[in-house]
Formats: sequence, C-alpha cells, structure tokens
Amino acid sequence: MKTAVLILPTYNESGNIVTLIEAIEGVFPNITGYQFHILVVDDYSPDGTAELVERLNKKHKNITILSKKKEGLGAAYIFGMRYALKHFNPEMLIQMDADWSHNPHLLPKFVQKIEQGADLVVGSRYIAGGSIPGNWGIHRKIYSIVGNTFVRL
Repeated sequence: MKTAVLILPTYNESGNIVTLIEAIEGVFPNITGYQFHILVVDDYSPDGTAELVERLNKKHKNITILSKKKEGLGAAYIFGMRYALKHFNPEMLIQMDADWSHNPHLLPKFVQKIEQGADLVVGSRYIAGGSIPGNWGIHRKIYSIVGNTFVRL
C-alpha cells in the first residue's frame, strides 16, 4: 500500500473545514492502493479551526494537525511538505486550499494521472473545464486573473 499525504493549510477556516474534510474522507475509499493522511497546517486560527480538526481526528485517525505562526499560504505548504516527507515518507503529496476552491471530488482523477505516469498533476481554473468560483468577489477575480497573467508572462 502506497502512502499519500494531503496538505491543508488553514487560517480562520472554521466555516469550511469540517465539511471539506468529511468530503475528502468520503472520496478516499474510491481511490485504491493508497493509505491517505490529511495534514492540516493551521496558523493559530483565532476562530477555532484547530479545535474542530482535533474533534474530527477522533472520528478519522488519519488526520494530523500542526500549528505554527502565521507566515502565509506558501510557508504553510512548505512547512507541511517538510513534515510529511519526514514523518510519513509518502509516494505522493497533494495540496489543497481549505476554502473549497479546490474540489475534493477530483482527487481520484488526479491520482489516476499519477498512476498513469505523470510526475505532477495541476488543477487550474484557467484551463478547459476550469472556472473562477462564482462566490468570489470582483476584486478577488481581478487579482486572480492579473496574477495568473503576470506569472505566465
């Protein structure tokens, strides 16, 4: 059995984290050949996100929560990846945002691509089939479009 670690950075995600983790846990049985761990990297959310994850850990023993000072999303991903590589020795790392901007129901397709030989699988709202979430405010949509254009250039 291969090991995969899904990294979820959080900051004030108490409104999303329970339903997101339950959705992710619901997808795992559809992916064979892997033992999945969820690694939540919380930046000391003042809204109780960590406490909700700790409660979920009583139901789902494959959840680990780490708390660290707030340094931004990128730093949280790096922190989580380093921890995962050291403690789980995974064959696969998966990263998702905790605000539902990444659809957990697509995880089987991503894993399938890896199993077919891909070294890296990236989901993007800027490719065929992708879209900017409808609940995003106009300013966030503009930042996303401008930022993506800048990176491409």
